[in-house]
Order: sequence, then C-alpha cells, then structure tokens
Amino acid sequence: MATIKAEELAQLFENCIGKAPYPKTGSGTTSYDAIQNGNAVDCSGIFVACFKKLGGSIYHGSNTIWRQYLTEKGTVTDNTSSNGYKNSHKSDNPLKSSQLKVGMAVFKWNSSTPSKFNDGLGDYQHIGLVTSVNPIRIVHSSSENYNGVVVQNKIGTFCAWGKLKGVDYGEDGTEENDTEVETMSTSTKGKLRTVSGMRVRAKATVTSKTLVVVPAGTTLEFEGSFDDGWVSVTYKGCSGYMCVTSSKYATQISAPTTATDTDDDTDSTTSSGSSNYAALAAKVEDIIARLDELEEIVVDMQENMGSADTPVG
Repeated sequence: MATIKAEELAQLFENCIGKAPYPKTGSGTTSYDAIQNGNAVDCSGIFVACFKKLGGSIYHGSNTIWRQYLTEKGTVTDNTSSNGYKNSHKSDNPLKSSQLKVGMAVFKWNSSTPSKFNDGLGDYQHIGLVTSVNPIRIVHSSSENYNGVVVQNKIGTFCAWGKLKGVDYGEDGTEENDTEVETMSTSTKGKLRTVSGMRVRAKATVTSKTLVVVPAGTTLEFEGSFDDGWVSVTYKGCSGYMCVTSSKYATQISAPTTATDTDDDTDSTTSSGSSNYAALAAKVEDIIARLDELEEIVVDMQENMGSADTPVG
C-alpha cells in the first residue's frame, strides 16, 4: 500500500468542507470526486475516499479502523465527553489535544460494544481527522441535521486518537517533521497554480499556524524552489509558506527565474505542457469516478449483508 503523507491527507479533508451532506440512507459515496460534486458521505467514507485519491486504502467503518488500521492509539485527556472514557482509559497513551499531530484520526465512543465485534472495547462510533493542531481543526462528516463534511475548532467529545496505518507523520526526518525547512537557499521566482485548496503557513512546517487557505485554481507568484518542498507566497496580504511536495496540489506554470534567465520561450512551453497534462488528468479522473460508482454499488451490497460497520453520527 502506498505511503500517504499526513499533510496531503489533511489537505484533501480540508478541500471537502461544505461540499457534501451526510447520507440520509446507506453509507454514501467513497469517491473523492463524487464528494466534490456534492454526493453524500458518512464519517468513515471520507477516509476511504481521500485514501483512495492518494493511492492508499482503508476500511469503510470507524470501529474496524480503530481495531485494525491504527499503528498507535490512545486517549485525548481534555475531551469534554461525559461518557467516562478519559477516566476508564486514562492510562492508555494519554495526549492533550495540543499534542496531537496533523493526520491523526480522532474518535467518539460509547460503552456499548457492537455485536459484530464482541470484544468489550465499546463502540468507536464516529471518526474525524486532525487537519491542524494550533489552532485545532477537526474535519469530519457529521450526521447532525445531515450537515455532512464540517470543521470544528475544539476537541469536544472526540475522546480517543489514533495514528493511521500507511500514513507518514514525518517522524523519521522527512519534510513533514517539525523542523523548519530552509526554502530560500537560492533567490528564484516563478508562478504556480493551486490544483486544490492549499494552506499558507507562518513557517515552513506542517505544524505551523495556518494564515490563510488559497482556493483551487489560484495563480500565485512564488519564491524558492519546488525541489525544496516549500515555497514562499503571498495571498490576500498574508505572506508565508506553502508545501508543494505533490503536483496533485500545486503545479508550476512558469519556471523559477534568476537574474541570468532570459529565455521567454521556457515559460510558454511549460504552461502549454501543464495544460495538456491537466486535460489528460481530468479524463483519467472521470474514468476513476465512474469506477468508484461501481465500487459503491458493491459496498452497498456488502452492507446489506452486514459486512460493513453501521454508520453512526
């Protein structure tokens, strides 16, 4: 299974906010593109959709994710739930919400274990994703009034946390760790276009404060190098750093130039190549979306046979 970068996973979740309602029947879609088009999605369905978009896979069901798809798990000590979880599980890898990491899953719980599991662990009935720590942001698909994909800025009743299998949290010296990346080693400038919504951060780290979110399709001037993984940008008066480790989120539409760069043909060629690539990518995404619709039919059949977790809030 492909390794997914925590920052990229968080970005996809952020892109889904306000795009899709919670399903009134069934479990909804598991296609990222379908979510973008307004198809209903449940709390674990958005995980399946975003994992697939990034080349990974995960089970459609919060209880199974808790039991089988985490490498580490524990208790969120400052949750506000009255279910007694933080007391009964207080010795289970306790973390405050300020100690969580971008890309971690968080869960709501009650003590009634679903009959499917019969292991006494209780019901991890709802799941969300941490997309920012300071300030805290949790993106999840809420069943309340069928609101669907929303963001909340407090830990609330999410009482347990987990690190997802197949997700790189940047703890082995990769660019996602908490060490600031030097991006301005060479003074170069160029233009980029955001493919998805992108966050501008105060520092070149994924845990740094988000200053502003740049919508998809925005053209910006940047300074730095895509090879470094971070570039400096300014949007609506906010200057900061943007992570550009993947072409799925931002592409160069003109190459960085220095004082010795005088070849204007380079920029036009690069822009044309990007346009051709974008057209081809759109066709591929359309095919994938159609295949996803077929997969949803299979998922619905499995649920009717009781093979998937019952979606709850």
